[in-house]
Amino acid sequence: MLDLVVGIDRALFALINQTLAWPPLDGVFLVITHKYFYVGAAALTAIYLPARYRRPGIYCVIAAAAAVGLADLTTVRLLKPLFARARPPFALETVRLLLPHQAPSPAFPSAHAANAFAFAFVVFTEYKRVGAALFAVAAVVSYSRVYVGVHYPLDAVGGAMWGMFIGICAVSGRFYLGAFARRWWYLARRRREAQTVE
Repeated sequence: MLDLVVGIDRALFALINQTLAWPPLDGVFLVITHKYFYVGAAALTAIYLPARYRRPGIYCVIAAAAAVGLADLTTVRLLKPLFARARPPFALETVRLLLPHQAPSPAFPSAHAANAFAFAFVVFTEYKRVGAALFAVAAVVSYSRVYVGVHYPLDAVGGAMWGMFIGICAVSGRFYLGAFARRWWYLARRRREAQTVE
């Protein structure tokens, strides 16, 4: 079963990386695959949401940033060493590699995909239109990682799923922390009122 999945994954990689590749788009995907592309999208979101929605926007950006930090940390420090899957340039004979200096770090899951989808998921839970646009950015970034030859499709899908899982954790944590903070503030106010009456 595992051999079948790996075989399908490699076939899809060859399809995206070679068969569907179009040289005039190489430069576009080199820009998209750079980490500063989705970091720039996240930065614009971090400016727009607080400016448009004030405090709720600030809270959303903080939760999304925390999700990205956790997604990146767990992907790089935990999952990649655990699976230790070699990247296509180090495992396949035929790879259309557009990034000449590729580090031999493990491939699965894609940290780019995990980070982009974690950020998009958190924002989407509060602001659907902005979140949908960020999901589109995350999808294009994930596709670009396969197109330029540094990840298999399964790496991108695994990264996306892990990023959304981390996003769920961040949203849940924000909810419970918010509930705890409101409860603490309410009890503190009641104590102050009781002391004032006395």
